[in-house]
Parts: sequence; structure tokens; C-alpha cells
Amino acid sequence: MHAVDKTLADADSYTAAVPITGWTGTGPFTRTVTVAALTADDKTLIDLDLSATPFASVASVQNAYALIYRAEPVAGGLTLYATAVPSTAFNLTVVVL
Repeated sequence: MHAVDKTLADADSYTAAVPITGWTGTGPFTRTVTVAALTADDKTLIDLDLSATPFASVASVQNAYALIYRAEPVAGGLTLYATAVPSTAFNLTVVVL
């Protein structure tokens, strides 16, 4: 078992915008989004941020988020891996432990 560097109460939290453009590959598809404070060694948790999403858009945003199956921190960002290119932009909450 690995020790966690911080408790959740001490964790830093950031928002990352995930656009529909800039994806590469033919499956899996990848896209690096900017999270300036991240390093490749960070331990992160991600979740969908619906705080600014109108109710009428929630289903399409959830479907777009469901395409993401992996996220790896890199210097200054987060590389996302998806089974298909999302057709709806959305925001992620990135928690650094």
C-alpha cells in the first residue's frame, strides 16, 4: 500500500477544460489539456465538473466524459485517453493528492 502525500482536506484542486478539438489518434484518441500546476509525478483524481453546465446539457456532457478511460499527469497538464472523440466540451475537476 502506498502512502498518500496529502489528505483530501489538504489537496489542491484545479479545473481543466476538455475541448472537442485537438484530439489525435485513431483509437485510442489522446488529448493533453492544460493544468499548469501539474507535474508528471503528481497523484491525481479526476471527476466531471457540472457546476457550470445547464441542465439541458447534462446528458450530453456525461456521455462525453464517459468516453475518457485514462488520465495521466504530465508537466503542465493532463493527458486524456478516450475510446472516441467527445462531441461535447466539458470541464474536469483535477485533485492533486
